Amino acid sequence: MPTPQRYAASGSASAISRAVAVPPGLTHYQLSAQYPAVIDANAPPDSMAALGDTAAQTSTTLARLEGVLKEMGLGLEHLTHVRVYLVADPATGAMDFDGFNAAYNAYLRERIREFPARTVLQVAGLVRPNWLIEIEACAAA
Repeated sequence: MPTPQRYAASGSASAISRAVAVPPGLTHYQLSAQYPAVIDANAPPDSMAALGDTAAQTSTTLARLEGVLKEMGLGLEHLTHVRVYLVADPATGAMDFDGFNAAYNAYLRERIREFPARTVLQVAGLVRPNWLIEIEACAAA
């Protein structure tokens, strides 16, 4: 069975591949964007206290993505590309790329050894108040 060919991003501190080739014979999946989960049910819904900072939201969003893949019979190792949408943290007025990247790297490096290609974009806002991140993904198996 063919597997995606990954081209490492040499010297990158991020858990990313420079490129991923999907050979013929594999099914390509495009997954809808996943979003953060509540980490404090006692906090007001959709508040920053309920959802956490960018790093916390990154971890819960990746966990949701991993859950979707698992329901499909796939895992994080099947990811070929992720597109990340980040919103500026209201506390700082700036996108927390460092917080995102640290949580993203930790989550993926604990679970897989080869990584998807990745795009990170800053956007003005997302569907729900205080969502700081959404992650959409492609996978192949």
